[in-house]
Amino acid sequence: MRGMMRLNVTGFTQRRMPAIDADAERIPVCILLDTSSAMKRWAELLKEASVRMIEATAENMKAREKIDLEVIAFNSEDQLCIKIEAQELYNLIDDNTGKIKPEFAERLNFECRGFTPTAYALAAAVDELRERYTELKKACKAPKSPLLFVLTDWLPEVQDDIRVEHDKLLAEQLARIKQLERENRLYVFAVKIGRVCEEPQTTWEKKHFSEMHQLMQDITGLDNDSRVCTMKNESELFRFIEFVSSIFRY
Repeated sequence: MRGMMRLNVTGFTQRRMPAIDADAERIPVCILLDTSSAMKRWAELLKEASVRMIEATAENMKAREKIDLEVIAFNSEDQLCIKIEAQELYNLIDDNTGKIKPEFAERLNFECRGFTPTAYALAAAVDELRERYTELKKACKAPKSPLLFVLTDWLPEVQDDIRVEHDKLLAEQLARIKQLERENRLYVFAVKIGRVCEEPQTTWEKKHFSEMHQLMQDITGLDNDSRVCTMKNESELFRFIEFVSSIFRY
């Protein structure tokens, strides 16, 4: 795909820590982060959301042994996929504070630049989740369907020469997600970042606001906005993480 550079995939730790039960069932979870230039003002919120979602997973002993987590940061310049297998969570968290260790938190200092190739990012995230789920299912270690959290601040934005290709792929991915949702094989939560998502002010923002909201709803694969969340400040971030924590404990 021309608009989506090959994912730079990395593990989060040098060595893998053994889980209490190496044969425990796993749930693939992906956090897909928009790190385009428009997200610069929300860079700290993005990092905080990533850190707290990792901590929310690790808070619960049952959850941190079951969830294989991926963090994919995407823009038109580079795509980074950090894989955190359930066993590795033991090495990421400070047992005394329950917080992610500073040296690992630094890995989540994303650089926001370039455009927003949402279609290519969705395709990569869903492919990663479905591939991991298939592997686990074959090993009888996948009790529930994958979860995908998509965090972005606005509509897709790509270069003119790939716009047609991108928009075609976006329609295909939205249809794919809808089908997987209908078959209970994928659950997607769309998270709108920033003020503009709920309080459009300029003429341009007001013109495209309904389009943005519809896209976020379509990303969930549902015909309603029950899985569309808003996160425009720290207090809403904490409410969102509480919500995520409740999901991770299921």
